[in-house]
Amino acid sequence: MPKKTQTPGLLPFGPSQQRATMIIKVGTRGPDPDWQDSDTIMVRTWNQTRRFHAEHLAHPKNMFGGVGVRRLLGETGRLAWLEKARQYRFERQNATEVKRVLLSDMTEEIFGPSQIDVESFVQRRLKHPTHQIFGNAGSEIWYGGKTTVDEPTLDTVWAEIESLTSELESTFNFFPIGTDDLIDHLVLTVDDMDDVDAQDMELPDTDETDPDNPITLKKRKWTFPWQAINGMTASRIADVQAAGVSVDVRDVKHPRSLYASIKA
Repeated sequence: MPKKTQTPGLLPFGPSQQRATMIIKVGTRGPDPDWQDSDTIMVRTWNQTRRFHAEHLAHPKNMFGGVGVRRLLGETGRLAWLEKARQYRFERQNATEVKRVLLSDMTEEIFGPSQIDVESFVQRRLKHPTHQIFGNAGSEIWYGGKTTVDEPTLDTVWAEIESLTSELESTFNFFPIGTDDLIDHLVLTVDDMDDVDAQDMELPDTDETDPDNPITLKKRKWTFPWQAINGMTASRIADVQAAGVSVDVRDVKHPRSLYASIKA
């Protein structure tokens, strides 16, 4: 069994739209443009974390990716997500017609046989064990179109989930990370990070002198020198670098602007 070290206690973070989970490369795999120690491999913002948990609570499989915890919310939990986050609701009217409702303003439009074979569509969907067809036979309901994941929508979705179920958003502080990732990388919680910042920190450093043939110079243009962060003692650094050791320090936030920098 791998050794595991963990900081004591879980801090009640509270709301923070600029909190993010960052996976950092530990150890250098090879010369540039290969992975370097302290590269910012992946960043998941707080809104992405909120979306992930809401979607998985609402998914028919009710399975969290990477952690294997089942949440059985039933139809009310799934509808809480779909009704608030999806663009359209489709309501079967009869054997040949479907009403499409634009959920942002409740505008309605009827589609007939020239646009959709309702019975065939429904029957194909029902063959899948994780289908998301609701209602009764002959008056089925389903959802489609774009999925909106902005902050106001997520606020509404989570308020709905909490009102319909016993689940509380405050218990879902982190983007789920698998055990292997905690062993092979360092996973941190960082602050002052919005969606634009997160996307930028996942970009490579490229030479675009020839736009048609860009050259990757470095796997990531940003570095996050994890050895310098608060609380990273010599013994903890050794644990992070040791093979087969899982170090979980996500319960402490680190200011991105204090540590992250663009590579020279």
